[in-house]
Amino acid sequence: MNLKIFVGVIIIFCIVGVSTASASVAPEVSAGQYHTVGLKSDGTGVAIGANIIGECNVGGWSDIVQVSAGGVHTVGLKSDGTGVATVERIVTENVM
Repeated sequence: MNLKIFVGVIIIFCIVGVSTASASVAPEVSAGQYHTVGLKSDGTGVAIGANIIGECNVGGWSDIVQVSAGGVHTVGLKSDGTGVATVERIVTENVM
């Protein structure tokens, strides 16, 4: 009788010890000049701000592990090491 209880306890400990949590990233926030970008724990990006040249267009991003907001751009690092960036049009000035 005691052997059955002992075996049952070992089985319960083995089942409890198995991790079933999905991989996630640490949420973070980065502020640019006119926008703020965030990284959600599911690896997707969110942004809010002026969206002057598309710097807030991160809605389609996935598998992101790090984000950074610049003046009027946003960059993200994907888990495979590749990068993504937002820019819809380039603003240039003549500098003398």
